[in-house]
Amino acid sequence: MPITNIPPRLKILLALTDVLKEINPANGYEFDLTDDEHARPRVVRGRLVIGDDEPLPMVSILEQPMADEPIRTEHQRDNTINAGKWSLIVQGWAEGDKHNPSDIAYQLEAEVRKRFALEKKRPSARPGRGETRNYFGLGGLIYNFTIGQPVVRPAEGISPHGTFYFNLTLEIAEDMATDLG
Repeated sequence: MPITNIPPRLKILLALTDVLKEINPANGYEFDLTDDEHARPRVVRGRLVIGDDEPLPMVSILEQPMADEPIRTEHQRDNTINAGKWSLIVQGWAEGDKHNPSDIAYQLEAEVRKRFALEKKRPSARPGRGETRNYFGLGGLIYNFTIGQPVVRPAEGISPHGTFYFNLTLEIAEDMATDLG
């Protein structure tokens, strides 16, 4: 079933997915996160694990298991504005060599964090006084974000591939009564 009214948080996830797909050799990166030759995505949302038949490298964006508390306002009873931090996890998998299985995951992690860091430097994301920030092309939906420290792990458990993960904390403001669609 196609989604016709896209909620703000899904809009953000879709925009983050598109930004990560810009990581490809044509844009000066070593890795290619565009869909593979069979149209299987390399950037996905809401996936904790990947299967053996998935295209590598692969990156997943998912929510933290617990929500951050919203910013409280003076008139909380009538307030439909939800403003605060939204914590996401960015996780990636890459196929490494047998002797140093996490090396390739460090390289992939560096390119993913670089792409997010470049978003902070975009001219439209740093407007003049009184103008709205335009992170990820979303107008004022995201008013700031923080790229967390990465963790890189060798293959273990379910996945045989080296992996990385880091927190991406977005500061967002949404009106729960009107921000749909």
